[in-house]
Amino acid sequence: MPHTGFAHSGPVTSTTVQKTTPTSAAVTATASFRFGKSMSRWFERSGAKVIIGKAGLTELAYREWFVPHGAVYLTTVGYGMGAAYGQGIRRVREVHWLQELGIAQAMWVLEVERLGPFLVEGDRAGRSLFALANREIDLRLHEVYAGLPGYSMGRFGEATSRTDEVV
Repeated sequence: MPHTGFAHSGPVTSTTVQKTTPTSAAVTATASFRFGKSMSRWFERSGAKVIIGKAGLTELAYREWFVPHGAVYLTTVGYGMGAAYGQGIRRVREVHWLQELGIAQAMWVLEVERLGPFLVEGDRAGRSLFALANREIDLRLHEVYAGLPGYSMGRFGEATSRTDEVV
């Protein structure tokens, strides 16, 4: 059976790899931009259709890396969900490069069931949920700055003008 999904994450587990159901496991996502240079090759070799990570990527990254392979990007819904995601792990099927890279950086092949919840951050058309939200926010962000009282801690770089704000 080909791999259909891949998570940029690290499991929390014992140092002894068990090929049975873990008694206690958690999975925490990591930022996927670190893997950008290898994404196209990964899709070609693995056949993955889903990548799970933290935060997201740019719409350009989705269009260049994900769209040609019919893949989507799912993001975790917040911090503190590692134990909940761990509940979806049924068993450890394989672990690659454990001795060479250690627990957090090794590649874990997990059998999962009902793993989630996640947000679809990058869809099959290359659209980004976060970029869409940012565009909508940017349309009216100037209204938040309008009428702000003068700053009290300007020496620390506080700004009341949207054009002076560094984001």
